[in-house]
Amino acid sequence: MESAFRNTWTYFLLAVVVLGLSVGAFAQGGAGQLTGLVTDTTGAVVSGVEVKLSNTATGEVRTTMTTPAGIYSFPALPIVGTYTLEVGSKGFKSTKVQNIIVSVGTITSRDVRLEVGAATEQVTVEAGQQIVQTEDSALSTLIDRRVWENMPLEARNSNDFVNLVAGVVPERLAGGTFRGAAVNGVRTGGGNFMVEGVDNNEQGQGGVAICGTACGQGGSNTSISPDAIEEYRVITHDFSAEYGKVGGFVTDTVLKSGTNKWHGSLFEYNRIQALTAQDWFSNAAGLKDHLVRNQFGGSAGGPIVKDKTFFYASFEEHRYRLSQPVAGTSMTQQFYDFVNTGGLATFINSQPFCGGGCSLPTTVQPIFQTLLQKWPKAVPLVNSPGVDCTTDTTGVCVGQGAYTSGLTFPVPIYGTATLSATTPLDQYRLSAKVDHTFSSKDRLSATYLLENVTTSSDFGGSDTTFGVPLVNPNRAQTLGVSWTHTLSPTALNQFKIGYVRRTANFVDPGSKGIPEIFSIDALATGLGASLGIPQFFTENQFQYKDDISITRGKHQLKFGGEYRRTRNGSSFHNDDRGTFVNWGTEALITDGVFSDAIDNAYYGGNNAYGYGGWYYAGASVVPST
Repeated sequence: MESAFRNTWTYFLLAVVVLGLSVGAFAQGGAGQLTGLVTDTTGAVVSGVEVKLSNTATGEVRTTMTTPAGIYSFPALPIVGTYTLEVGSKGFKSTKVQNIIVSVGTITSRDVRLEVGAATEQVTVEAGQQIVQTEDSALSTLIDRRVWENMPLEARNSNDFVNLVAGVVPERLAGGTFRGAAVNGVRTGGGNFMVEGVDNNEQGQGGVAICGTACGQGGSNTSISPDAIEEYRVITHDFSAEYGKVGGFVTDTVLKSGTNKWHGSLFEYNRIQALTAQDWFSNAAGLKDHLVRNQFGGSAGGPIVKDKTFFYASFEEHRYRLSQPVAGTSMTQQFYDFVNTGGLATFINSQPFCGGGCSLPTTVQPIFQTLLQKWPKAVPLVNSPGVDCTTDTTGVCVGQGAYTSGLTFPVPIYGTATLSATTPLDQYRLSAKVDHTFSSKDRLSATYLLENVTTSSDFGGSDTTFGVPLVNPNRAQTLGVSWTHTLSPTALNQFKIGYVRRTANFVDPGSKGIPEIFSIDALATGLGASLGIPQFFTENQFQYKDDISITRGKHQLKFGGEYRRTRNGSSFHNDDRGTFVNWGTEALITDGVFSDAIDNAYYGGNNAYGYGGWYYAGASVVPST
């Protein structure tokens, strides 16, 4: 009996979760809702009265009827312009409520009291501002639009708006994960980003930002140009069932819509190095700073067909050029010349462990030489004039490899190299929204977001401080289509389709087929790409969502369902080109021959090896797995 009872309740609760059945008043994702009570001067409810709602910006008109409890409701209202509510009934004066503002993700309540009189008479009132939210238990914050209209925004990334809400720890202070802010103790990457009620979440990498700190916080699939945003709400507690997949917070973003009036904007911001101070560390290294940030773009919107079809589009581009000093231990030019003129072979053969029997190369070996010519920043040769190795106390002349640990060379081996790391970024963002009204019962809205980012590094593609170049092309797209259909004066259906796609690749131009080569001594240099390159991330998500809102008596019911399909075509190639780690600088510059030759001489060629030619060598048998 107990088992049957438990199973019955399990099936019931599962059905409630799947259908998202709710009783009360609930706002629509990506839209707003208007509801209220119609009464007469005595406080008695007035039922069966036609209520008309019109939008002054788009000319859209909707009608409904008050229920036997005197309640009217307009769900899924577009966030554009202001609304005018008109209520008229036989025996009462017509009442008009002007300038009603509906906000995304909330329910606006506007009660109407009818006065006795002729229907030809009209009472006009101003809506005023709703201070207290009485219809919804969710705790949310509407970001003041003056933030993106009047305040300076470094990255112009809407994901940064979350930082203005109470209980938020910004991404950079929450571990620097590039996965967005941490809200109310939930770790980064725990947010749900929505645009016009459809999914806008990065799928495959836990919400990672498309281009790191230069473009602001991560989390969403596409960040949105501020010029395209009408409203931005952050919900942090008691999320409605329709939002789903939430942890820390939900952002509900509405894009600007076109109206019967034309609107547009243009902007440019340019930060140039000539008008800024020099960094102290750059001065100390004898280098020049270089930071240029240029952001420009604009937007336009208006009618395609008056009162029927509207559009709004924005475009902006971001060009970011940064170079800053990076220091690390590298090989000296003196040691390179020492090896290339036969000095290393002569010097090592004079040591007791070699006894003149080591067959060492008398020049720099061809693999190292070829790769150094291809990538001179991978092993920047340092000039160290004036170093006397007979009195050196800094250790720059002392070997650290197999057989040479503690051995003082006649020339310095190590020196500190300082290079300007150049990391350019090119980003552009596009947004477009089209609204079309077929009739008083049917309305279609479509949105499209595109963000394209390419970042690169001139020597950041290895597992060492100095290495080979790296290129990181990214593209993210979000598409949403919404069809709103009025079934009856008290019932409305909304069907949404969402599509999310993202590609983010990490590649090293020119390193295909070349293994990663470095040494385990003090050198911070390496040849060949990181063992984790290349990486190819491609994610697709298809979303289908339908919900129905019904007003019955004093209650408002909302139920629906959602289906998502995620398709991941990513591939992570791990160590498919091989990795060769040398015992030290001497082995690196001689293509690994150094330690092997000494081993062979020391042990007499009896296949008994001490150190061997390599400290480590390996490669994946099946790189894709």
